[in-house]
This record gives sequence, structure tokens and C-alpha cells, in this order.
Amino acid sequence: MAVAAVIAIGSGLAFALSPASLTVLGNLVGSTGDRFLLVIVLAAVMHACTAVTYGRAARLFPGPTSESRLIGSLCGELAGAALPLMARWPMAVVGSTALLVTAGYTFNEVFVRWFPNLGFSFLLLACLAVINLANERIWIIFQGTFLAVAMLGLLTLVAVGLLMPATPLAETPAVVPSHSSMAIGVNAFSLFLGFDLAVYLSHSWRPPTVWWIAGLMLSAIGLLLWGWVSAQHVAALRLAESSLPHMLVAKTIFGEHGRWLMGSVGIAGTCAAVNLLFRGTTQATLAVAGSVARSKWVASRWRRKLPTLVLAALVAAMFGTGMGGESILDAWLAGSLWLWLASHAVLHAALIVQRLAPEHRPVKAVSAFAHAYIALVIIGAVLLGALMLSPAPRQQIVFMTVVGLGTVILVYLYRRYPGV
Repeated sequence: MAVAAVIAIGSGLAFALSPASLTVLGNLVGSTGDRFLLVIVLAAVMHACTAVTYGRAARLFPGPTSESRLIGSLCGELAGAALPLMARWPMAVVGSTALLVTAGYTFNEVFVRWFPNLGFSFLLLACLAVINLANERIWIIFQGTFLAVAMLGLLTLVAVGLLMPATPLAETPAVVPSHSSMAIGVNAFSLFLGFDLAVYLSHSWRPPTVWWIAGLMLSAIGLLLWGWVSAQHVAALRLAESSLPHMLVAKTIFGEHGRWLMGSVGIAGTCAAVNLLFRGTTQATLAVAGSVARSKWVASRWRRKLPTLVLAALVAAMFGTGMGGESILDAWLAGSLWLWLASHAVLHAALIVQRLAPEHRPVKAVSAFAHAYIALVIIGAVLLGALMLSPAPRQQIVFMTVVGLGTVILVYLYRRYPGV
């Protein structure tokens, strides 16, 4: 139970401590001013509601595939198997690429200028792949170390920022187009992703809802404090326009020491987030594969490591083809976020249907016509949201469509030929 609690809390903290989240937070503070407090609290509360939904799903369908089975009760077994994978794999590949590229840039700019950016990104990827190929105990030790370093560094900077007198700044937030402001607000929901991966990492299938919420609340408190410090020491326009606002704030409040501390936070936070994505996505894939095919395919020890190897290979391919520095990566990252949030929306809808069933008993999947109707409504809502809020809607919609159809086809083929 103690291990499950640590994993649940750590899963809620990993994304919040990543440089991507700190960048989103800085841009949010710069573009909304004090209203960022409301946005962060709202995002945290909504994710806490999702944590409660995951807990209830585990009570209805005990085991590591509770999410898949609950979604399957509403949308059919194929969608139930495909949607959890559709939500995690894009973020594991695209998100890891973006984070590792940022870590390479940070290492080069802050610590060792002669070391190539991409070289450090590849080195970090290789180390994290090895950690994920090792046993669970080693993974937990490294994950705890990454989180501890990131938290200690960020809390140190927060303490320094709170103790320093606020810099006289214009109180008016930066003027940004309403379209961009809405997109930044939606991105705030990415700050708390990842807690649900604990569903697949815990060997105790008792729903650790309290620990999930504890991790989310700790993340929210840390982000609120850092956002407040940022607003007190750096002008809103600079925060809104900076690609690395957290580095700007750290240098402003603590000079070169602040850059070193925030550089360490960024690299450790990257390791924690990518480590969680790799492990959680691998375990989710194995759980769904074992449930869908009901075969002994995933029993093989080397085959259980295959998802990790595929993830590492895909991220390495992204590096090798130069995608890490392309602007289209931002559109793909936004598409990955939408797919993950869409899976949460479907889970909520499925739980509502289950709660309406007599005596809250699990209901069987509805008719094939209803499956198609529900799927079309969800897909339409996701595509509409992407079209309205994305700066590059065409690229984002194409990405989500390709990922969605590709995942469904692969899951269908695996169900049809489980021994392959």
C-alpha cells in the first residue's frame, strides 16, 4: 500500500515539474495576470474529479484494465482497448521528444556549452530506456530521485523569490489574441496529466483515489507558488512571449545560481516525466494486450520489454529526422493533449451510464449503432475543439485522425491475430 501511495503521488507530480509545464505556466501568468490562479485551481479540481472517476472504475471493474473495461461498456470492446492506448502513445512519443530536446538545450546553455544539444538528448533517452528495461524497484528509486531533485530545486527558488521584495512591474497582463489566450488556457490542463498512469503501475488494485488527489493538490500548490513568484518579479509581456519563462524568472531572482538551479529542475523534471510516460505507457499496453487477446503473448519476458524498445526507437527516430526542432511538433503535442483529455471525457460518460444502471451494476455494451453514434459524437467534439483553439488546426486534426485510425486498426488486427 505504501508503494502504491508513493507511485500515485509521484505520478501526480511528474508532469507538473517538467519544463513544458513550467513554460505553460509562465505563459499563462503573463497572458492572464492574477486570473492564472483561477485557471490552475479549476484545472486541478477537474483532474481531481477524473481521479475520483478512475477510483470508481476500479471498484466496478477490479484489475489493471478497469479503464479499458469501463470505456468498453459504453463504446464497445474495440474502442475500450484502443482509446487508452490512443491517449498515451502519442504523448509518450511526441511529448518525450519535446521534453528531451528542451533538456538538451538546457544542458548546453546552462552547464556545458561544448556538449551538443542532440547528443545530450540521445544520452538521456538511452539512460531512461535502460531504467525502464530494469526491474520495478530500480525504476522507483530513479523516479523518486528525479522528483526529489526537481522539487527541492523549485522549492528553493520559490523560497528565494518569496523572501525577495517584489520588483515594481506593470500590473496589466500582456495583451494576447483571444484565440491564443484560449489555447493557453486549454494547455493548463496538461499541467496535471499523468496521474492516471498510476492505474497501470500499482500492484494493489485498491483505488488510491486519495493519493491521486494528494499528488494533484501538491502539484497545484507548487505551481501556484511559482506562478505567484513569477508574476512578482518578471513583467507580464516577457513571461507571455518567452519560450523558457521559468529560466527567465530563476535568473531574475537568483542570478546565475538561479539558472543552475532551474537548469537542474528542468533536466530532473524531464527525466521524471519521460520516465513516467515510458513506464506507464508500456504497462498500459501490456495490460490492454493481455486483456484483449487473452493469449500468452505478453507472458514472454522479452516481449514485455518490447513496448519500451518501440517507444525509445520512435523517439530516437524523431531526433534523427530533425522533428525535435520543427514547428509541427507543437501541433502534434496539442493533438496528443486533446486525445488524452478525450479519453477522460469518455471515461466520465461511461461512468455516468454505469451509475444509471440498476443497483450500479456494470452494464453490457450497447448496440453497434449506439457505439458508432457515441464514437462520432466524441470524435466530432474533439475535432471541433481542436479547430477552434489550435493555431494550426489542419496539422493537429490530421495528426489526431491518423493516430486514431492507426490505433484502432492495430488493435483490431491484434484481436484478430493475437499470436502474431
